[in-house]
Amino acid sequence: MRFIAPLVLLAMLSLLSVHGHSETAACSSCHEDSDSSMHAMLGSKHGPLANCESCHGPSLDHLSRPTLTAPDVSFGPRWSASAAAQDGQCLECHQDNTAAHWRDSLHMVNNVTCISCHDLHVEQDRVLQARQQAEVCTICHKTQKTGIHGKERMRRMNPDCTSCHNPHADQRPQAVMMSNDSAGCRRCHKLDRMQDSSKVSDSAKTYHRVMDKKEMTCLACHEGVAHGATDTEELFHALPQASGELTLFYPGQSDSDWLLSQHPGSQPLRQGASCQTCHRGDEAAMGASLGQQQASSRIINTSFLAEDDRLILRLQWQGSEDDQSVAFMWGFGGDQEFARGGCWAACHADMPGMSRDRGVGIDKYLRNSRKQMQAVGQPALLKTDEQLEQMIAAGDFVELWTIDLARGKARVATLLADLDWQQAGLLSVSTEFADGVWNATIQRPLRVDAPLRSITPGQSYTFGMALHSKDHRGAAHWVSLPTSFSINGHDTNFRAE
Repeated sequence: MRFIAPLVLLAMLSLLSVHGHSETAACSSCHEDSDSSMHAMLGSKHGPLANCESCHGPSLDHLSRPTLTAPDVSFGPRWSASAAAQDGQCLECHQDNTAAHWRDSLHMVNNVTCISCHDLHVEQDRVLQARQQAEVCTICHKTQKTGIHGKERMRRMNPDCTSCHNPHADQRPQAVMMSNDSAGCRRCHKLDRMQDSSKVSDSAKTYHRVMDKKEMTCLACHEGVAHGATDTEELFHALPQASGELTLFYPGQSDSDWLLSQHPGSQPLRQGASCQTCHRGDEAAMGASLGQQQASSRIINTSFLAEDDRLILRLQWQGSEDDQSVAFMWGFGGDQEFARGGCWAACHADMPGMSRDRGVGIDKYLRNSRKQMQAVGQPALLKTDEQLEQMIAAGDFVELWTIDLARGKARVATLLADLDWQQAGLLSVSTEFADGVWNATIQRPLRVDAPLRSITPGQSYTFGMALHSKDHRGAAHWVSLPTSFSINGHDTNFRAE
C-alpha cells in the first residue's frame, strides 16, 4: 500500500466524511490563487447544484499528489480525460431532452465534446446567451459569420442559432423549426405584415396561409436561403488537390505550451482536433491580429507530383531577394501532436525569443520526447537514449527540411529531442528569382533508408511550411497551419498523383 503522509491522510478522511462545498474548499486550498475561474463557476448555475467532485470525481490520488496525478476526470489544461469520459460526466445529470440524442449527433460524431462549446467555469456561458451564441458557433461554422442571408449589417437582429438548430441532436433545422413554429424566421418576417404588403405576391400570400399548419415550416418553400448560396459554404474538410494556394501567416508567440493550456481552443486541440478545424481560411486575419503591421501573411502556390519514385514539390510566390529560406516539417503519423498542431508541436515557450525564454538556448523538440514539460511543480522526466532510439525506429519524430533560396541548397534532419542532421544530398533543389517572383522545385525520393521514413501511397502525412526573410527570422517568420498530404488520397488537403 502506498505510504501517505499523516496530515494528508487526515485531510482525505475529513474530505470523505462531508460533502458539498467542503470538497470545494479542499480544492480551493490549492486553486484559489492560480485558478480564479473556479470561483466564477461557483457563481454560475452549476455553483449551487454541484461541487468539484460532481464533475472531476473523488480524485483521492490527485489530493495526495496534486502535481503528479491527474483528477479522476480532467478537462485540462494540463491533463485531459477522453472525450467519452468528459461527456459522460455531463450526461450523468443532463439526461433530459437536451442530451437525449447526443451520442447520435453530428457534433459528437465529429469529436466535438460538451466543453468544446460550453464553459462551466464562468458565471455566464456564452453559448447559452442569445446575443453571444453565434460567437461560439461561428468558430467552426464560418459561413454564418455574416449572419442570416449574408446581411452583416443586420447581424445584431439575427435570431440565436438554436432558434433553428439543435446542436445536441440533428443539426438540420427542420425538426427544430417545426417544433417552434419557425421562430427563427418569424423574428423578422411577420406573416401578418407580409399578408398586407404590396411587395408580396398573391401566390406567396396563399402559401403563407398554409403556414398555420403545425407540420409546416418556412423551409418547406425557402430551403437553403438562410446562410447564402450552397457554393459559398466553407467545407469542414478540404477537398484534396494536386496544386493550390497555401497561406502562411505571422504566428506571433503562439507556442505549443500556450496552445495546449490557455488558448480558447486548447480543449479540442488536446482531444484530437487540428488547428485547421477552427482556423482554416482565417490565416491572413490571424497574422494581421498578432501585431505584424506589414506582410502579415504570404501566399505560396504549392503543387505536388509523384514521378519516377520521387516526390516533386513546386512552389511559387511573389517576393523579393530578401526571402532567404523555406522550411518544411513532415510528420509520418507517429506523433499525434504534430498531426494536430503542425510546426507548433515543436515550438515552445522556452525557445530563444519566446515568451518564457530562460536564456538556456533550448532548440526545437517534440513534447513526446519528454514525459512532462519543464515547469514549476512539473519535473521534466526526459526519455532515456534507449527510449528515444525506440521512438525514432517507430517513426515518432518529424522530418525537417531547410532550403537556402539563394544557394539552392537543402538539408534534412530528424527532430525529436533535438535536431539530428542526416546525410547530404537527400533533397535536390532548384531555385530562381525573376521579376519579383520566386520559383522553387524540391525533390525527395519516396523510398529512403532508416531512420528517415518512406512516403507510401495510401498513407496520410502532415506537413507545415515556413518562410524566412532577411527581416523575418526565427519566430518572426510566416508559417502554415498543419496541412495534410497523401499520394492518391481522398481525405487530405493535398495529394500527388
